[in-house]
Amino acid sequence: NGPEIVAVARVAYDAGRVARMNARSTGVVRELRVDVGAQVKRGQVLAVIESAAVGEDRGRLLAARARFDAARSAAQRESELVERGISARKELEQAVKERDAAAADVAAAEAAVGAVGGAGGTGGSYALTSPLDGVVVRRDVAVGQTVDPGPTLFEVVDASTMWAEIDVAEQDVGAVRSGQRVVLVVDAMPDRTFTGAIDFVAPASQIVPSGPTRLMASKEFST
Repeated sequence: NGPEIVAVARVAYDAGRVARMNARSTGVVRELRVDVGAQVKRGQVLAVIESAAVGEDRGRLLAARARFDAARSAAQRESELVERGISARKELEQAVKERDAAAADVAAAEAAVGAVGGAGGTGGSYALTSPLDGVVVRRDVAVGQTVDPGPTLFEVVDASTMWAEIDVAEQDVGAVRSGQRVVLVVDAMPDRTFTGAIDFVAPASQIVPSGPTRLMASKEFST
């Protein structure tokens, strides 16, 4: 309890519930599956990109798997020959070494393809997927566009919980603390109020109390 403090608040997304997706490999956008405002689920495809580099990686993966299959068969054959006393053990050891090296090549090729989200695809295409459930709030890409790793193509936000960033005047700093109840009024909905609690007080305000103090109200608001 104590005197009521009135301060300006800005409603913001929870940074842990915001995802920005970019191209994993240079390529051309072949399909767009969603637009701004679309509700998406985790793992849902947002766009399909055709990449020459991914095609090359898939080709290496197929070749590596073929080499592994041949090396595994050779190792099995040498093992049977050693058991029958027909082949020398060193021949088996060499075959096993080649099999293990081929297995390592497969693992490396699978990692390269998987890193761009290309596992399970064909040719040079790979899918750009959402890492969380939410709403598409940004789409900066078009079909036929060439894309490179770096720029954000999609932004997906889970707005089920939000933060309220509150600026408290210097003279009121001593009256606020973590856990304190907050009532939020939004101009766009004047007939409703939302309640929460102060979850965080900016450390800088405790060191140099000059100007407004930044508070973070709890992510969970109730009406």
